[in-house]
Amino acid sequence: MLFFRGIVTNEGTHWDLKEWAVHMTFPPDAVPEPTLIEVHRWKSTACSPQLHEHEAVVSNVIEISTSSGETLEFKAEVKLTLSHSAADLHGYELVLFKLTNEETNEWEDVGGTENFQSLSG
Repeated sequence: MLFFRGIVTNEGTHWDLKEWAVHMTFPPDAVPEPTLIEVHRWKSTACSPQLHEHEAVVSNVIEISTSSGETLEFKAEVKLTLSHSAADLHGYELVLFKLTNEETNEWEDVGGTENFQSLSG
């Protein structure tokens, strides 16, 4: 389900998509030329990472893509903030995955995720 479409330029931008609890920050020079970006929310049954024991999906599955279908590569670090339903669970690790192969449902740990609550202390 497409819920936002916008253009990112080399000047950078910030999108605050409150209705979907998604915030995205594109710094200057993240894209070499103006790029139309689409943000989709997938149905929970559409495609998700294989979960191991004691793992759960606790937020929407969000797709960030271009309408051209080309691989989207940013030249600078883009920040994505998602709200999730496990904010108060202690002893759990927050992990963010990206889909690397839709045909085989292969996902990769993005790494470098931060719990914003631990940053505000």
